[in-house]
Amino acid sequence: MKNVLLRSVAVMGVSAFAGHAAAQEMELNLSGFYVGSLGYIDGDLGSSSRDYATGSDSEIHIDASTILDNGLEIGFHAEAKLEEDSASNDGDFIEEKFVYFQGVWGRLEFGDQDGVADQMAIYAPTLFRGNTVNDAELSLTSLNSINTVTTIWNGGDDFATKINYFTPRIAGFQAGLSFTPDQAQGGSNFDSLFDTLYDESIEFGVTYMGELANDVNVGLSGTYLSADSGSTSLDPQSYSVGANVATGGFTFGASYKQSEDLTSDLSMAGFANEYTAWDIGGIYETGAWGFQLTYA
Repeated sequence: MKNVLLRSVAVMGVSAFAGHAAAQEMELNLSGFYVGSLGYIDGDLGSSSRDYATGSDSEIHIDASTILDNGLEIGFHAEAKLEEDSASNDGDFIEEKFVYFQGVWGRLEFGDQDGVADQMAIYAPTLFRGNTVNDAELSLTSLNSINTVTTIWNGGDDFATKINYFTPRIAGFQAGLSFTPDQAQGGSNFDSLFDTLYDESIEFGVTYMGELANDVNVGLSGTYLSADSGSTSLDPQSYSVGANVATGGFTFGASYKQSEDLTSDLSMAGFANEYTAWDIGGIYETGAWGFQLTYA
C-alpha cells in the first residue's frame, strides 16, 4: 500500500516528499457498512408490478494516510461496492479510488471521486442512508423513475477521474473546484484524447456552516457545473442551491437545481434537454428514534 501511494505522489509532481513518507509509518484503516431494506410504495407501476421490494447497499472502505514532518497529510481512499446493478449492468467493484494532499492551504484530491457539485451540495435532510427522495443509492421510488431527477448533479460518470480542490473553511465559508477531462475512470492507459459527448467539465461549489444563535445551526450551499458536449451544439450546465437549519432535535432543509442543454446521454426521465428539481423536508430525532417527512 505504501509503494502504491508513493508512486501516485510522484505522478502528482511532489516526488520530493517520497523519501520522507517512506521513512514514516502509515495508518491503514478498513471499514464498511451494510444497509438492507424491505419497503412498500404506493404508485402507478402497472398491473404486472409488485408494490413492495427488497434491496441492499453495502461497501468496504480502505483508507491509508500519513503526516509528514512538515505537516502535510498524504492519504489514499478506495471504496469497493458489493452490489451489482443488474438494471444498468454496473458491475464496477471499485467505485472510488483517489489520493489526497491536505494542509493549512486546503485539500487536493486526484483520482476517481465525486466532484464538488456533488460533495458540497446541501439538500433536504434524511435519516436513511441511501433511502431518500433525492440522490438515492437505495430507494423504492426508483421503481417509478422519481429518482432519475435530483437536485444534485448526477450526469455522466460520477466517479470519472478528476482533480478536486477545497479551500480551508474560513469564518464558516469553504469553496471547491473540480476539473474532469473526460467522463471515464482512469486505468493503466491514458483516456482517449478525442472529445466525447460530455467532457472537460468544470465544477464550482461554495458552502457556509455556522451558528446563528444558541443551538441554531445553518448550512448553505451553491454549486455550478459546465461541460463541453464535443460535436453537438449543446453544452450541459447545471446550478443548484440548498439550505439546512437545525435546532434542538429538528432539522429542516430544501434544495433546488436547474439543468440546461443536456445531451442525449444526460437527459433524465424522458426530458429532452433541461429540467428543474426541488425538495423540501425535515427530520426530528430523539434518543434512538427518528421521524422524517420529505417531498420532492
